[in-house]
Amino acid sequence: MSTTEPRLARGMRDLLPDAMRRRQRVVDTLRRLFETYGFEPLETPAVELSTTLLGKYGPDAERLIYRAGLGDEADLALRYDLTVPLARVWSGNDIPRPFRRYQIAPVWRGERPQRGRYREFVQADVDIVGAPGMLADAEILTIVTAGLDALGFTGYRLKLNNRRLLNGLGRYAGVPEAVLPGLYRAIDKLDKVGLEGVRLELRSVGLPGELLNRQRQAVGRWVRGQADRDRLARDLAAAVGDAEPAGVAERGLPAFLDALADFPNGGGDDARAAEAAAAEAAAAAMTASVDCLRGLYPVDRLIPDAVTDRLLDLLQLRDGSRALLAALGTRLDDAEAAVGIAQLSEVLDALDAAGVPADRYEIDFAMVRGLDYYTGTIFETVVETPPIGSIQGGGRYDNLLARFGKPAPAVGTSFGVDRLVDVMEALGLFPAEAGAAAADVVVAVFDAVTAPGAVGLAADLRRAGIRTELYLSADRLGDQIRYALERRASVVAVIGPDEAAAGTVVLRDLGARSQAAVDRAGAVDGVRAILGARRSGG
Repeated sequence: MSTTEPRLARGMRDLLPDAMRRRQRVVDTLRRLFETYGFEPLETPAVELSTTLLGKYGPDAERLIYRAGLGDEADLALRYDLTVPLARVWSGNDIPRPFRRYQIAPVWRGERPQRGRYREFVQADVDIVGAPGMLADAEILTIVTAGLDALGFTGYRLKLNNRRLLNGLGRYAGVPEAVLPGLYRAIDKLDKVGLEGVRLELRSVGLPGELLNRQRQAVGRWVRGQADRDRLARDLAAAVGDAEPAGVAERGLPAFLDALADFPNGGGDDARAAEAAAAEAAAAAMTASVDCLRGLYPVDRLIPDAVTDRLLDLLQLRDGSRALLAALGTRLDDAEAAVGIAQLSEVLDALDAAGVPADRYEIDFAMVRGLDYYTGTIFETVVETPPIGSIQGGGRYDNLLARFGKPAPAVGTSFGVDRLVDVMEALGLFPAEAGAAAADVVVAVFDAVTAPGAVGLAADLRRAGIRTELYLSADRLGDQIRYALERRASVVAVIGPDEAAAGTVVLRDLGARSQAAVDRAGAVDGVRAILGARRSGG
């Protein structure tokens, strides 16, 4: 008989019981919090129509959507988030306003797997539909801080911004309206790539995205010694579309390859050195490529360099204070930006009224949130240690629901449950009981004659709300006790022939390494006493 290798798909994980208990602790904490704030549960299917999802997130995100199909039903996809399905539900049902809903469920994204980033992961979303005022935004933000506090976080920062303010920043700098989405995507990468990386991203707006993506991949292949110049030239030429200017292939590709050739083809076995070389090579080769390509495309689809310089000057204003917010309003002199600043000020006032400490949040003009459906307040939470990125994000998306035919204002947030678990493990935020045993008591089975008594005892303990496991065979008593220790149980209960005759039960306290016989009628109270002493440290 042939066997199947027990492998997982890339980016997927099995969660064994200890890991599941930690995740469940986070989920239970958030669920209790959401219900404390008056939110109701919602469930949506894992599989959506592709038309439901596409056109809602932006091109960078939609490349990560998992497509699915079954027979003639090819137009299917796994859900990318829980927000777009909420918009579909709202539009297809008669639901009173405001609709305060939460959903905790897995989503799927075809991202490159790395620490804290998986292809299947659980999100915990909480949203308010039908409330246009900033009190709803502040309510969501209050939940964010309350949730992180309840989970034990202290060193986090909630970053706030507003898409209307970003639009004003773009207009102030002189960014053409048509390329504002590219502006958002570039600014959103500031914390990852720095100011010079954002400069390159801004200068890349309006250039062929597929070619630039292929070139970034080619840098890695070159540095790792996986392809020579001729191979890269052929592969990159295949990415140049027929509609692109002739000079792209004739001048753009050689400029990229010439710059790349200044770096070794193959970086040895030192992973860190190879990573550093790849970053340096990417900066040089992509800059050379962008410099050349910008001379081949119409200027009305590009962001002028002078505009990029003005914008980067603004992005360096990041002290997060109210005074900065007011000063920026004066400097921009833009009507839409003024609305965004007023909305942020109203949110800050409500956070103060709710008693949220001011050191928990800050204004960050460079925080964008990559999804295209955001329209107003946007926010995300980051932790500096470990360096794992954002653990929560959200914002206002007043136009998304109209895409399904039933307009309504909406705001919400999403906690990345699995990323929260990773960070909490790294910071030691889980209490010891988070990895506790599945059962507090193991009831031993001495022999076939006394087995019915063991079954009855287990039933009594369970009816009393005590987590109890019945050992399922009459193995040697020593083996059963070792099993209970491996399972991290606190008590082993034994009814042997002598105990059955005397109407007693032996309760072995595995922590204290002691045991005592109690009346069968008092077994539940005896177990409770042992468990109570252990929990109180006795």
